[in-house]
Amino acid sequence: MDTSPLRDLAQLSAGQAKALRLVCCDIDGTLTRDGRLSALTLEAFALLAEAGLLVLPATGRSAATGYDLALYLPHVAGVVCENGALFFDAHRPGRPRYLHPGLRDQAHRRGLETAYARLRTAWPNLRRTDDDLFRLTEVAMVREAWMTDPDIRDMDEAVRQQGLGFTYSTVHLHIQGREVTKWAMVAALCPDLGVDDPFTQVLTIGDSANDITLFDHRHVAASVGVSRVGRCREEFGGVLPAFLCHKDAAEGFMEMAVALSVLRRESAGS
Repeated sequence: MDTSPLRDLAQLSAGQAKALRLVCCDIDGTLTRDGRLSALTLEAFALLAEAGLLVLPATGRSAATGYDLALYLPHVAGVVCENGALFFDAHRPGRPRYLHPGLRDQAHRRGLETAYARLRTAWPNLRRTDDDLFRLTEVAMVREAWMTDPDIRDMDEAVRQQGLGFTYSTVHLHIQGREVTKWAMVAALCPDLGVDDPFTQVLTIGDSANDITLFDHRHVAASVGVSRVGRCREEFGGVLPAFLCHKDAAEGFMEMAVALSVLRRESAGS
């Protein structure tokens, strides 16, 4: 199979679409426009549900946001939050599932706080996100205009030297547990979601660097980027999705939903 990155979404085949069971989607910049969910996203969810697909949002947002979205978003299996550290089941959202037990330890929390304090000595203008109080497994900081790409790379290296993980999106920077990624949690959930072969049965879609593991061609054959990915290729370190939407943000997500709906309907009728 040709896995060269950034082919036009129109090149997704009917066979690939027919094999899918699950659509895993980033939220900020993928489901949202200007930071907000809209009716367009809900329409796209309904299209995917009608096509027989489960929807699994995976976000860098807090545990509190993940809990609320799992409760209120229609047509979702649940919500992965804090970049893969936690999952809230839409049918039983009260207790989160952790990627691994160590993320609940006080020692982990102390490590996060120490790492943040050390970053602040080098970058005193760093500030936490408004929702940081509601995070269970990480420290999140606002990504601001003064931050350069070298700044972010240096922060990443400094955090990893302390035995922790670091990732970022278009809006936030995250100090997190080692080996915590969106894909790690998605892969752990697949058996419970009826996905036997993630490589062929999962489609992923995102827009920023914390979606890199969702784009990895070792994990999935059908990875999709909204149009921003094509404009910001250098951000992804060479790990690019297989397919690219023409449109951005929520409009790009709807473009993907329509394409899957049409392909699956055609394959069912053939």
